[in-house]
Amino acid sequence: MNDSADIKKARNAVLIIHNLSEKRLSLRNAVSDFVRVYAVKSKNSAEAALKKAENIKLIISDLEMPDNSGYELLDFLLNSGDYGDIPVLIITESPQKEIVKKLEGYGNVAGVIGKPCDLKEFREMTAEILGINISLVERGGGR
Repeated sequence: MNDSADIKKARNAVLIIHNLSEKRLSLRNAVSDFVRVYAVKSKNSAEAALKKAENIKLIISDLEMPDNSGYELLDFLLNSGDYGDIPVLIITESPQKEIVKKLEGYGNVAGVIGKPCDLKEFREMTAEILGINISLVERGGGR
């Protein structure tokens, strides 16, 4: 990776929230060449991670989780005072228009991607939300 990509990576981090470890790993691997990645399994873990992590520029969350829903996470973020301006990319089994419209009503939802999650589309959406030119990262060779 070139020096400017290394600097940008150091400034950008994402927090991935998904209850399934294999999904967290595949999402992490899809973007780890251009951002630092923190990955946790629940909203409660996310709250702790947000307090410790630096430079979180995007939160990526599953909407349907057994302990807490993505809606609860969105409510927490918006009501926290500290994290309401961090954009959120939602992954859902139900990307129907009414669900997307409800999610967009939160104001901090920057995108919605359906399951099964196409990792190329996920990678491109993540880069776009962060303002990273993915073709430059890929030409730089990544890691």
